[in-house]
Amino acid sequence: MQEPKERVIFEVAEKAKADLKIALHRDNLTQTMFFNAVVAAYNERDENFMVWFNPTRGKITKNKSRQKMLSREESVAAENMKKFGFNKDELEDIFDIIAEEREEQV
Repeated sequence: MQEPKERVIFEVAEKAKADLKIALHRDNLTQTMFFNAVVAAYNERDENFMVWFNPTRGKITKNKSRQKMLSREESVAAENMKKFGFNKDELEDIFDIIAEEREEQV
């Protein structure tokens, strides 16, 4: 069964949209493909994406104290991952094992 989908609508300057469409055409991508990739990278906190996005996030965030708190939390989380020797794949494996065990108990 396919997951339900939602439309995301936002505003952008006409020139920016035209430039985006030209660049996407050059890369043989659709807007849907591009934005789905961006959403996935952000939701998964992809390291490469976040390296690029964090300075931008700092510039556009309205609540600077919240931004500082989030940055500290992200740093602590990254340190803990290194401290305990986990990477993202191993963490996902742990969650999968827990989910399987919970299913067996039900």
